[in-house]
Amino acid sequence: MTGLPAPPPSPPTRRQGFQPGRLLFGLIVVAVGMGWLLQAFDVTEVPWDVILPSVLILIGVVLVATAGWGGGQGGLITLGIVLTVVLLAGTVVDVPFRGGVGDRTYTPVTATGRTYELAVGNLTLDLTDSGLPTPVPSRIGIEAHVGVGQLLVIVPASFVSVDVHAKAGIGQTNVFGRTQSGFGVDYRSQGTNDSAPLLHLELSVGIGQVEVRRV
Repeated sequence: MTGLPAPPPSPPTRRQGFQPGRLLFGLIVVAVGMGWLLQAFDVTEVPWDVILPSVLILIGVVLVATAGWGGGQGGLITLGIVLTVVLLAGTVVDVPFRGGVGDRTYTPVTATGRTYELAVGNLTLDLTDSGLPTPVPSRIGIEAHVGVGQLLVIVPASFVSVDVHAKAGIGQTNVFGRTQSGFGVDYRSQGTNDSAPLLHLELSVGIGQVEVRRV
C-alpha cells in the first residue's frame, strides 16, 4: 500500500520588520497627551507654538525616509494632516495653545478689561450679571480666544453700545444673528459712544465657532 505524500513544509513565519513610523506615532501621542495633562492641571505651560511645528517637520522627515519601506503609515499621515490644518488656521488667527482643555464658563461680577483663553474646548463668557466699575469708563475692552472649539459671549441689554471684532481661522462667526463661515473669517461691527460705556469685544477661534448673543 502506497503511503500518502508528505504535506509540503510550512513557509517560514515572516517577522514584521522595524516600523519607525509606528514608533514615532506612538511616541508623539504619548508626548502630546502628557503635555495636555500637565497643562490641564496647571503644572507647567507647554510651548505648543514651538512643539507642534517641530512635530510636523519630524513627521515629514520620517515619511520621506521610509517612503520605500512599504507598510501602512496611515496614523502618521492623519496626524500630519491634523497638525497642518491647525497650523494653517494659526496663520490666519493667533491660535492660543494656552488656557487648558475642557469647558470653561466665566461670569465676571464687574465688566473690566481682561483676556480669557482656552486651548481646546468650549469657552463661555456670561456678562449678564456683570456690573460697571466706578467711575464708569467710556470704553470697556474684553478679549477672548479659543484654539479649537467654541467661544460664546452673552451680552446683556444693559450694554447698549457694543463693538465686536470676531475672527475664525477655519469655521464660523455668529454675531447677533449675523453669520459668516469659511476660511479666514473676519467680522467687524461698529458700536457708538452715544450710551457709555462702549463695550469692545475682541474674539477669535482657530478652528470652530465664535458666537455673540444678546439677552
